[in-house]
Amino acid sequence: MSEWWTYTLTDFLLFSPRTYYRLFELYNAAVWPLQLVTLALGVAVLILILRGGAWSGRVVAAILASVWLLVAWAYLLERYDTINWAARYFAIAFAIQAAFLVCTGVIRDRLRFATSNSQTPLIPAKAGIQSLSIRALGPRFRGDERNERLISLAS
Repeated sequence: MSEWWTYTLTDFLLFSPRTYYRLFELYNAAVWPLQLVTLALGVAVLILILRGGAWSGRVVAAILASVWLLVAWAYLLERYDTINWAARYFAIAFAIQAAFLVCTGVIRDRLRFATSNSQTPLIPAKAGIQSLSIRALGPRFRGDERNERLISLAS
C-alpha cells in the first residue's frame, strides 16, 4: 500500500464512459415509444401549471410521482443497477420522493401554482418548455446516432 499516492480519480470509476453511454442507448431502444408518452405527460404538466385550477396540483403530483417510480424501477433498478452498486439506493430515494409527492400533492393537496398575474408559474413553464423542446427528440428523427444514445426519459 506504499503506492497509494499514484492512484487517480479514474482508478475508482466503476465503469467506463462508453459503458454508460451504451446503457443509455440500450435502455432507450428498449423503451422507445415511452419517450413520446413522457413527452406528452410533460406537456400536460405544463398546461396544468399554466391553467391552474383546484385539482391541477393533485394531477401534477400524481403524474410526477408516477414518473419518479417509473425511473426508479425501469431505469435505476432494472438497468443502472447492473453497472453501479449504489443504484438500488438511488431507486429507494426516488421511491421515497414519489411517496412524498403523493402524500403532499395528491392526499393533502398542498402542491399549488399561482394563477394570478404573477410571473411565478412562468418560471417552471419556461424550464419545462426548454426541457421538452424538440431538441430532446431531434437526434432520433434526424438519424444522428452519436446523440441518439443520450435521449432518455430524463430529457
